[in-house]
Amino acid sequence: MKSNRAWREAVLISLPLYLAALVVACAPTSSPLGGPGSRSDAATFVGPVDVPRAEPCSSLLSRPATPVEQGWTTVRLPCLTEEAEVEVAALGAVEGGPVVVNLWASWCTPCREEMPRLEQAAREAADDGVRFVGVATRDAPERSGEFLRSLGVTFPQLSDVSGDLLAELGVPGLPVTVAVAGGAVVGQHVGPASAQDLADLVNEALDAEVASEAATP
Repeated sequence: MKSNRAWREAVLISLPLYLAALVVACAPTSSPLGGPGSRSDAATFVGPVDVPRAEPCSSLLSRPATPVEQGWTTVRLPCLTEEAEVEVAALGAVEGGPVVVNLWASWCTPCREEMPRLEQAAREAADDGVRFVGVATRDAPERSGEFLRSLGVTFPQLSDVSGDLLAELGVPGLPVTVAVAGGAVVGQHVGPASAQDLADLVNEALDAEVASEAATP
């Protein structure tokens, strides 16, 4: 009986540590940043890179801009696949429709495992008017592109080599996925998202979009 009690106590003590380790498994401070070397390896965007099947960022640039002071972020990011820059606050603006934004990196194993689910969810959500956008975070662009090409990813991709958006969201590691509608974050999932998690985020974005439209004079 004592041995069973000791075993249960050991499990209760170790479980929080194990869960914490999972959360920070892809923390930027301990990442290889897309390859060997120090944190400065991915400090500067060098792109764009070729991802033939990815939708161009021009589809994002056509969305109406939301004033930065009213937006959900102040970050501007370059497109991974073309010479263009996107004001991230414009994503999910009232007139532009809801979006689901996924922060990921090629060096992050949970991110790599999650990406096929994101691609499938992006295809399904397009019928409901919800767009998916990827943000390669603290990752070398050429490695990001290589990974996306290997999977045939089709939704638009931005690059955030400094991790500015991740820092603004206040999340300790990757992956993280947020639903944005009406110019605000309406849902968030930290860690690898299941198909159901992604469906829930899409539904949260759609519900918030309906509420936002109803409140607009």
